[in-house]
Amino acid sequence: FGKIRLMFDHNGKAVKTAGPATPVEISGLEDLPPVGEMFYVVKDAKAAKAVSEKRMLHKTELIRASKSKISLSNIFEKIDESRAKHLRFIIKADVQGSLEVLKNTLIELSTDEVIVDIVHTAVGGVSETDVTLAQTADGIVIAFGVNPDGKAKRAAEREGVEIRRYDVIYDLVEDVEKAILGLLAPDTIEEVCGHGQVLEVFRSSRWGSIAGTQITSGVVRRSNKVRVIRDSRTIYESTLSSLRRFKDDVREVPEGSECGLKVDNFDDIKAGDELEFIEVIEKTRTLEEAQA
Repeated sequence: FGKIRLMFDHNGKAVKTAGPATPVEISGLEDLPPVGEMFYVVKDAKAAKAVSEKRMLHKTELIRASKSKISLSNIFEKIDESRAKHLRFIIKADVQGSLEVLKNTLIELSTDEVIVDIVHTAVGGVSETDVTLAQTADGIVIAFGVNPDGKAKRAAEREGVEIRRYDVIYDLVEDVEKAILGLLAPDTIEEVCGHGQVLEVFRSSRWGSIAGTQITSGVVRRSNKVRVIRDSRTIYESTLSSLRRFKDDVREVPEGSECGLKVDNFDDIKAGDELEFIEVIEKTRTLEEAQA
């Protein structure tokens, strides 16, 4: 709701009244409504405010209800979505056309792991209300071709809300892509880097079972994972809690050498067990790979 301050006809001439089928440009609203919305002219501003707030509350409840419905057909989608990370945005733009392009472009950047949520969009400058909404939704305000007013700036500083201003859509998309990549879990690749055979097991009241091992191929590193193989079956998989050569702690032992090692949380190791050492490599994914 709002009060009309100024009104102009199609020639830019100020007018005081407008009848049916008369196109006019008006100013005085705090935020611009979406294209297609109906205007109702009333005499009582207090009643207009009450009706506006009531309808907004009803609209919010409808949106919440539509998002909370769960059925057998979508329950697994809901579970997957709850595990995903969310980037939430409030978008303010200079014209309605920009809003639709921005909204659709950003939503298309979503992946199974990172979902882009557009909490609110509107034409006009960033207001204090937008900042409050972003703070509540734990989101970011995007100002495309517009600026925050003084109240909005102060509220953003007070609430710790970030307002990002853009004039070029490509700069905005690039920043959002970077944010999504930062939230994506890297691909984990396991590569076998060496093998060993347990020659003898030493029991220690302090350290537990220490496996005297010969490295038969490759190299073993302190950071490796290890698989314990007995009778051609993997019976345990863990990490190395210690790696020693003679009496010294070492970071790696090459092929053909002997060492003492401790498999973390495993004391049932036996002479004759085979050990397979695994290097875990994390590979950063591209946005295209995540979306695929």
